[in-house]
Amino acid sequence: MATVDVIKSCIDSIRQISEHIQGAIVYLDAGSVESFQLIGAYPVLLELGARAICSLENMSALDAVVDWNSQYDPARKLVVITSSLLSNAHRYILRCLSTHQVVRHCIIFTSISETAHSAFPDSPLGPDAYHEYESLLVQDYEELVKKSGTKPGQAKLNFEDGGHSQFPSGGEDVPNLEASSKGLVAEAYLSSEHEDFISPGLPPLSTGMLSDADDVPSGATLTAHFLYHLAAKMDLKMEIFSLGDISKTVGKLLTDMSSLYDVGRRKRSAGLLLIDRTLDLLTPCCHGDSLVDRMFSSLPRRSRTVSHAQIKGSGSQLKLGSSYLQRSPLDVQIPLAEILNENDWKIDNFRLLESIEAFLCGWNSGNSDSQIAGLINLSQKIHDKPSHSDLEKLTGSFVSSENFRGMPLLEAILDRRTKDGALLVKKWLQETLRKENLTVNVKSRPGLVTRQELQAMIKALSRSQSSLLRNKGIIQLASATILALEESNYAKWDAFSSAEKILSVSSGETSQSLAMQIGDLINKSALLGSHVNEGKRETSKGLLSLQDALLLMIVGYILAGENFPTSGSDGPFSWQEEHLLKEAVVDALLENPSVANLKFLDGLMYGDAQLKLELRDRVDNLFKFLHKLSDLKRKNIPLRDGSLTTEANFDEDRKGLLYKLLTRVLGKSDVPGLEYHSSTVGRLFKSGFGRFGLGQAKPSLADQNVILVFVIGGINGLEVREAHEALAESGRPDIELLVGGTTLLTSNDMLDLLLGDSSYI
Repeated sequence: MATVDVIKSCIDSIRQISEHIQGAIVYLDAGSVESFQLIGAYPVLLELGARAICSLENMSALDAVVDWNSQYDPARKLVVITSSLLSNAHRYILRCLSTHQVVRHCIIFTSISETAHSAFPDSPLGPDAYHEYESLLVQDYEELVKKSGTKPGQAKLNFEDGGHSQFPSGGEDVPNLEASSKGLVAEAYLSSEHEDFISPGLPPLSTGMLSDADDVPSGATLTAHFLYHLAAKMDLKMEIFSLGDISKTVGKLLTDMSSLYDVGRRKRSAGLLLIDRTLDLLTPCCHGDSLVDRMFSSLPRRSRTVSHAQIKGSGSQLKLGSSYLQRSPLDVQIPLAEILNENDWKIDNFRLLESIEAFLCGWNSGNSDSQIAGLINLSQKIHDKPSHSDLEKLTGSFVSSENFRGMPLLEAILDRRTKDGALLVKKWLQETLRKENLTVNVKSRPGLVTRQELQAMIKALSRSQSSLLRNKGIIQLASATILALEESNYAKWDAFSSAEKILSVSSGETSQSLAMQIGDLINKSALLGSHVNEGKRETSKGLLSLQDALLLMIVGYILAGENFPTSGSDGPFSWQEEHLLKEAVVDALLENPSVANLKFLDGLMYGDAQLKLELRDRVDNLFKFLHKLSDLKRKNIPLRDGSLTTEANFDEDRKGLLYKLLTRVLGKSDVPGLEYHSSTVGRLFKSGFGRFGLGQAKPSLADQNVILVFVIGGINGLEVREAHEALAESGRPDIELLVGGTTLLTSNDMLDLLLGDSSYI
């Protein structure tokens, strides 16, 4: 599929720096770790001769001891690959250099171009960013050496000089690490606090008032540079279309870069459709029929390595700003231990845990005596019942072993409904069992997937260490499927889905009916909270918390704005209807002090005598924000005619904006607000030669054989499926469709963007 081509382009970029990788200790920052894992790049780095692959933020002097390529001389070369600004990574790069003092060469690759560095407001570097940073790094390193009293001969730093800087210049082929959803591209602000802005992680409302004179958000600049270099790596010449104010800004930046750098180059033509996430906030807030969305909502995520805002430069020369989001990493943690029960650890051939423990003991031992004693204790512990922490050592992600690239399988289920995706995972497990010549004594019914049969097949593949390592990719994916379909997770998702359908049906009736349904959800969540506080939590499945009810209230207000835009003077409901909702929210918050992590409750002191009065003020501010969300259809110019808004009725075939937009575009229908960005040459034909009848006709996105759709602000699995459905229904099998966005969004991510730590409220 098309996405494999993107992965191949990234792998090719890594191979093009093979001379730097060979014999080096390679350090990756958190964003690069995530992207390299998803594209399966670790085996490539080892193939190219990397001595060790280590975390930049968690570097250790022991990193030099690991030598996967069996070289006995100490490592003399470091390669640092970062998805951040050089100023952000500076502290860690300096620590690497000061720790590995036998190093003689340091090569740094960053996914942020030199131009983007100079344009980024928080970057202290100018137009010659790479050479400026080289000088600053050398200066800081030499100062550090002097302070530490190290002999100059032991810590001399020589930058490689091969006629070019060790930093990749704009014309060099470097990895497109911006594909990492948790690099700087994903975490930079897409808007600043202003009347028409919703969240720093979302574009502003498309009012048409964003002028060229306004400051371009850092996230927009970085997105433009990312897309330009991605297209360049795939050798594509883009015809750019945009829908939304920030998309328009990104389109202009892309057009200017293409006009400047791509003159005379022959490339394959492709269409790029940029869309503002703010044009459809409803779809990512809701719980549609998508297995991948269920997985990412149910599974725990890897904890953040470090916050950009918490990093301080080592010197006065590199100061960092705080214009960064705190997005959750996409690296999910699949607890395999929950699938493999106690009995599975008693099998004679199962010694993976013992191997892992022995390896870890080697790092933690201070001397040989303690190492021997540790291994003796380890042997005794292994044969006893494993503890919960022992089992956790098998926690992993979707892509976890070098002979398995999990992205193709993950991509294959990305556009599948829950049942279809689960059946596909079951099929892959059965095929793997046949390859391993294993049989499972479990009843299997065609067209159905049960936890018991998936779990039985996983256990069969995990009975030996070699089989587990060989097939860990499909084992992890199947384990994630089981946990997503686990009764409590499944029931809660369905409870959300049912509530969303009720709200949608009510929005087609009267504002009073919709307000009553929202109030009922708030009251029920307050009742659940009071039971939890009293220690009387019931085991009923599918109960929604207050935070869940607040997310549903957001959905209700967006629906109300589409159907009752003039019910109240300041919002979609009458004063009386909204007053009852406010009182319900206040009472629910009093019963649920545990929701204090919502940003509009920051600093609220429960138990204070003035609590209720202050809480009312906070709730008033919350409802002012909800009024802004209810104004999406009226203020977003492309939505005003109603052709792109979601249907009033929530049913199994409800379609979001992306489906409607692609359906109209592929059918060559007019789309209000869709702008085509002409190149410099195109504008010349239009304005100059057009008077002689030589003007060019406006291209159509439907005329392209390759179409890239990029949602600025993020996308979810449901929208990927709907995009492919729109393509299938268009009768254009010749079109290659790539769908992407700033990050992969879940409903929890949307709650954080709108009401949590990443919000403006």
